[in-house]
Amino acid sequence: MRTLIAILMVTCACVFAMTAQEQTMYPDSIGWINVKVRYGAKGDGVTDDTEALRRAVGELNHQYLDRVSLYLPDGVYLVTDTLAYAQGYWDCCVSIQGQSRANTIIRLKDKAPGYGDSTLPKPVLYTRSGNQSFHQNIRDITIDVGEGNPGAVAIDYIANNTGVIRNVQIQAPKGSGHTAISMLRAWPGPALITNVTIQGFATGIDIGYSEYSMTFEHVTMNNQRSTSFLNRGNTVIGRALRSSGSEHGYIQLGGSGVLIESDCQVERSAGPILLRDHVSTSGGDVYRGPDTTIAGPINELLVGTTYRLWPGTGLTLRLPIQETPRSYVNNDTSAWANIAAYGAQASDPFFVKRIDNQAIRAAMQSGKPVVWLPITKSNGSCFGIDTPIVVPSSVRLITGFDQSKFCFFDSGVLVVEGDGPEPLFIERMNGVKILHRGKRPVVLRDIGIGYENVPGAGNVFLENVVGAFTPTHATNMWARQFNPEIQPSNEYQHKNHGGTAWILGMKTEGFAHLTETTNGGSTEVLGGLVYPAQSYKDGDRPVAWIVDNARLSVIHTMISYVSQGWYPVAVKEVRGVEVRELLTKDLSWPFMTLFTTGTSTSSVEATSLNDVPSIVRRDGMVYVNDVPAANVLVYSLLGQLTLLSAPGPVIVVVQDGSRTRSALVW
Repeated sequence: MRTLIAILMVTCACVFAMTAQEQTMYPDSIGWINVKVRYGAKGDGVTDDTEALRRAVGELNHQYLDRVSLYLPDGVYLVTDTLAYAQGYWDCCVSIQGQSRANTIIRLKDKAPGYGDSTLPKPVLYTRSGNQSFHQNIRDITIDVGEGNPGAVAIDYIANNTGVIRNVQIQAPKGSGHTAISMLRAWPGPALITNVTIQGFATGIDIGYSEYSMTFEHVTMNNQRSTSFLNRGNTVIGRALRSSGSEHGYIQLGGSGVLIESDCQVERSAGPILLRDHVSTSGGDVYRGPDTTIAGPINELLVGTTYRLWPGTGLTLRLPIQETPRSYVNNDTSAWANIAAYGAQASDPFFVKRIDNQAIRAAMQSGKPVVWLPITKSNGSCFGIDTPIVVPSSVRLITGFDQSKFCFFDSGVLVVEGDGPEPLFIERMNGVKILHRGKRPVVLRDIGIGYENVPGAGNVFLENVVGAFTPTHATNMWARQFNPEIQPSNEYQHKNHGGTAWILGMKTEGFAHLTETTNGGSTEVLGGLVYPAQSYKDGDRPVAWIVDNARLSVIHTMISYVSQGWYPVAVKEVRGVEVRELLTKDLSWPFMTLFTTGTSTSSVEATSLNDVPSIVRRDGMVYVNDVPAANVLVYSLLGQLTLLSAPGPVIVVVQDGSRTRSALVW
């Protein structure tokens, strides 16, 4: 183990989000609260809509976790004061949905009272406080703080477990605006901010507190008078962040940061940081800190300690990154199948257990590409399934619009079929349970997840999800804002048996194993917060990260406020049959700045070949322990020791007649 700064200068091509076609038409019967219909908002750019929108965001929820979805049709909603969400214990889970990003605008009146002093910032939108501000979503809208309002904060944002600001424009005329997105109250995260553009303001994004980590992707910040992004102590994970025309780009005063494929100047005064494929096309030094200054582009820079259990080289695994597929858009609402139209009725299983297999199956088989769930009206209500229901390739989107859910009983599960390239999107509901049987990709977004697969199932994309991801078979998975929160120490928050798992932001609770990577798989965790939030039992010895003849790189912050509140074993690694452990007491609390098995190979003697995994070839496919191993070249050399090239570990194979034995070495 050693403290290092590893720097390689190269030119990187950073990728940023492109504007896609928007969903602007929705069925009238969804059950969203239309602010024009329910509260009398005008959206004409002249009428003061403050009181109407205040009532909309401030109404009390009827019970804990009950969800409120507000729909703003296109228009300019003029406001003169703060739109504060309800702050009671029962209140959470407010979704603001604009009809379109460009044409649905909440605009603060020019020179609005109370917004004229830059030393007294005042918000326009103000979400609930605390650490139970669940599922606060803002989508497809523009917020404009108007002229002459230097104290205006566009969004004072707290969300926990899941929450998203997606496809949003936040803008301030020249000289106006204090902060676009402020997260200085207790306690922001975990949540996701993605596909957001910030224009103007003194500061673009300002985040504090140590809990609970925030993930940012495809965020563009232009022409801030002072700083584009200020991290005062949280765990910040970012990809494709871009700053231009600002005095300062990203400033880290504390906490930790992971920035990859980004374009901004970075100034660090405290806390570890990882920069990868980082440039500053707007000029100035790419990185400035108390340790060093770097003028040119950065391939990979780690400020902090690298931990290994075997010799090796390289830092993060640099797994290939795939973008989350663009949303399925269909503005022909006649192509949308409402499960209620086929006879489904929501019920609360605590009182009446109703099963809607037949109706839900009919909607799935209707030939319509969108299947949607109407509002269930209370947190306990759901649409029941107790048998497998096939989702055919004709279905492209299943959505609950943030206000509905399935309940799965007995063998109930959605079976995803289809081998084409078009992904299936399942999103915006409390939870789903799927069996992935086809080769087509699946996107699980803004949702609670339950996932299982079969050998050869397609790629998986997770975005802003809560729940464990533990498929039995190898798969390729890309995750943004992954919040498993599995408690028991004998369970798992994530498993990867021979596939690839790329995770941008992972927040955990409980003492379940955080990830288990086996069978030559590769797992890369870029930032997050490990937060057990309890004490482990006497006699237990929880292990956080398990890597068994596979590859792992992980960076995270760790926080605990109780005795026996941290995993005694940070990493357990197996190579061949040898086991080594990295103990938490040997880490630089509160950070594991980087653990890595390395990106290059170093030899380790393979021992006891009779005890190592088997490798076979069937129907042209190579299997290690009955798990498909892609891109492995197999040579039949009787009685000879052969090195087989593979994208990760090297497999040593001894073949004796028809029997093959193997071991993994680095």
